[in-house]
Parts: sequence; structure tokens; C-alpha cells
Amino acid sequence: MDNNFNSSNNQNDNTKANIPVNSVDGFARPLATPPQNDSSNVANNNTSNPLTGSGGADTSGSAPNPSPSVSPAVVKSGSNKKSGLWTAILVVLVIVIFAGGIYGVYTYQQKKIDKLNTQVTSLTTQNSLLASKLSKATSSTSVTVTTTPSSTTSGLTVVKMPELGVSLSVPASLADLTYVTNTAKTAANLSTKNLETLDAACTASATVAPMGSITKTTGQFPTAPSTTTTLIKQYPTYYIAYVKPASACSTNAQVNTFVNALITDLKTTFTSIQTL
Repeated sequence: MDNNFNSSNNQNDNTKANIPVNSVDGFARPLATPPQNDSSNVANNNTSNPLTGSGGADTSGSAPNPSPSVSPAVVKSGSNKKSGLWTAILVVLVIVIFAGGIYGVYTYQQKKIDKLNTQVTSLTTQNSLLASKLSKATSSTSVTVTTTPSSTTSGLTVVKMPELGVSLSVPASLADLTYVTNTAKTAANLSTKNLETLDAACTASATVAPMGSITKTTGQFPTAPSTTTTLIKQYPTYYIAYVKPASACSTNAQVNTFVNALITDLKTTFTSIQTL
């Protein structure tokens, strides 16, 4: 029993020893719970890493760099900005392509219009030149125009040229032969009604000879050969000659071929020349 009593007293003494006195009246009251010791955290930090086998403490002398955390709102905002930028770029590209297409169509149409305008201007100029030539030919008082042959014999038409004092018998292809003399009355510039209808530029005038000219010149025909003049007949004091045209009267190849055929027929009539 004494042992039990001593044991009880010891427990009471121990209890009293663990409860500090915190009152001026001598009663024992427990203090506030003391702060937790961080020894457990230290122990946890010193615990060996099961993966590496080494202690948790960093022995390298430098602390690891923690990965920075990125806010979801920031990521979403950056994504929205990129999406908006690409959308703007696509819109600009579409506008540029559309504008380029419109400009290309406009340029193509404008070129066609300019080409047509150039053609119209050229045709207008040519028409004015032809009208001017025709006006000069019809209004000149110093020229003589013969459009009707004097007579017809044996299928040939006799064309008289009183200004030169001669006549020619021409075939049916030259039955509508016309001529206009120069101011000096020494040359008859030749054409036909049909030829003038095909191309007004082939109308004979005092200075234009679409089919060449028949000339009368005082003196003897030159003995030196000529590439432009052919002797038709030599008379005692003068000679009659043919001078080929200086150039083609038309820009139409078919018309010029027709002119050459008429000239070939004309040359066959030179032997029929007669004085009036």
C-alpha cells in the first residue's frame, strides 16, 4: 500500500511539475499551447529520397529554380490576340487579292478601248486624206477627165487622148479606162472606173497615176535603158512613152494584184497607137 501511495504521489508530483504556474494567486493553470517544433519538417527534409538514395537537403549549395506558374487567363488572352492578328492578316490579303483582280480587269479593258480608239483615229485620218484627194481631183479646173471611149470596133474600145494627140484601142478589161492630164498637158495619168470603185485611193488625178502614165515628150527617146519608162512610139519631133506607177495605190494586196493585171493588158495596146 505504501508503494501505491508513493506511486500516486509521484504521478501527482510529475503532473504538477509539468504544469507551470501562471497566476499570481498561486494556482496552476496551463499555458497556451507552445508552438510546434519544426523538427519534424527538418526530419522530413533530411529523410533519404527513395528515388536517389540521398538526403532531401540540397548539398550543391544552390536552391532549385521553381517553375513559374502561368495563369490560365493570361494564356487565354495571348491566344485570343494571336487569333485576332491572323484574322486581320487574312482579311487584308483577301482585300489585296480582290483589289488586284479588279485592277487587272480594268487594265485589260482599258487596253482594248485604247486599241479601238487608235484604230478609229487611224481610219478617220485615212478617210480625211482620201476625201481631200477626191476633192482636189474633182475641183481642179486644170485637168481633163475622160470616162467614155470614143468608139468600139471589133470588140476593142478606142480611147482618144486629144491632149497628147493620140488614141489607143483597148480590150474589154480596159473599156472603162479613165485618165487625168497634168497641168502641162504632157501626161495622161491612168485608172479605170472599176478600180476607183474598189479603192478610192486608186483614183487618177493630176499628180496621181494608179496605172501609170502615157507621156508626150519633145525630142528623141533616150538610148540609155530605163527601168521606169517604156517607149511606145517615136515620132519625128517627139515620142510617146509609158511611165509605170511610182508606188502601189492601195494598201489592199488584192486590189494591187488587180492593178498589175490591168497594166499588163494596157501594154498589149501600145502597138495600136494612132495619131489624131
